[in-house]
Amino acid sequence: MTILLGNCFLLLVSLASCEKVSLAEEAVFSIPVDTTFMRLRQWEWYCQKRADSCLTENNYQGALSWLDSARIQVEHYGRPYYILARGDVYYSIHQYDSARRYFSMAAHSIHPHIAIEAWRKLAELELMEGNEKQVFYSTQKADALFRVEIGHVQSDNSEALYQEERLKNELNQLKIAKQNREIAMLTLSLCLIILIALFIFYRQNKIKREKERLLLEEKAKLEQENQILKQTEELSALREKEAVLRESLFRKVDVLRKIPSLNEEEQESGEHRIALSEREWEEIRQTVDNAYDGFSQRLLTRFPLLTLKDIYFCCLVKINVSIKDLSDIYCISRTSVSKKKFRIKREKLGAEDSDSLDDFLRGF
Repeated sequence: MTILLGNCFLLLVSLASCEKVSLAEEAVFSIPVDTTFMRLRQWEWYCQKRADSCLTENNYQGALSWLDSARIQVEHYGRPYYILARGDVYYSIHQYDSARRYFSMAAHSIHPHIAIEAWRKLAELELMEGNEKQVFYSTQKADALFRVEIGHVQSDNSEALYQEERLKNELNQLKIAKQNREIAMLTLSLCLIILIALFIFYRQNKIKREKERLLLEEKAKLEQENQILKQTEELSALREKEAVLRESLFRKVDVLRKIPSLNEEEQESGEHRIALSEREWEEIRQTVDNAYDGFSQRLLTRFPLLTLKDIYFCCLVKINVSIKDLSDIYCISRTSVSKKKFRIKREKLGAEDSDSLDDFLRGF
């Protein structure tokens, strides 16, 4: 900015010498600035240079005119400077009373630099007049203001250092806060990862325990099924053995020896009528009841529609008397025997399944 203003001043001098003031002003204000304050400083600088130019030409009236123009154009904060400058103009033309008046006004400015310069100018005037007391007083005021300004500068420097340190502290605090947030995020992420790992571990253990439980249950079920199968096989074997013993017992009963299918010695005999008396029928029933835990009584209790003859017939079927022997006993054809079995199963026993009467009575 200073270099640009210096170049414009050279342009101003050359243009002013050619009496092209408007072009000089245009050149000055063509300099780019950032704020209104800088624009006012441009005008102040321009007026000051024009006033200095007038002073070099001993055009004092022109110099005062330019200073007045600067005073009018700038804002209130710049007026003390122009008062001081006006005092300098009067001082340079040896109008000391007017210069003292303007220096006294500038000495009471709120701008410390202007006030210090004004008190020094007053001290010079008093020294010229030999007023040593006033010289001392003015010098003392200038020194006091200078010390105050130095203190302000130091205070400003201290304030600047304080602000700088405060900014550094704030930056450090922000960095620490950022680091704390990062640490918190890392900690949270680590905790989350640990929780996920624990959940996966728990889930896998649970699945493993569930598989082990299912395997144990399956093993127990297989063992139970094997046990049941073994017991069933043993029971079947016992039943077969029991059936063999019963058949052997039946063969030893006199009345049952008349039936060829129950008597090994008579199995090859041809067809002949087998006649059974009432006593023999009753003996057969009692023998079957003794062998099969009251078979006829249980059968009659469960199926009350059965007649006594039906009971006798069921007892013969229970001990595996063949259809041929049943045909010989009842003097009917084998087909009629089959029909009789079917009729008893459907009408008397009420069985609807596909099992035959022989199978039903064996399991009863």
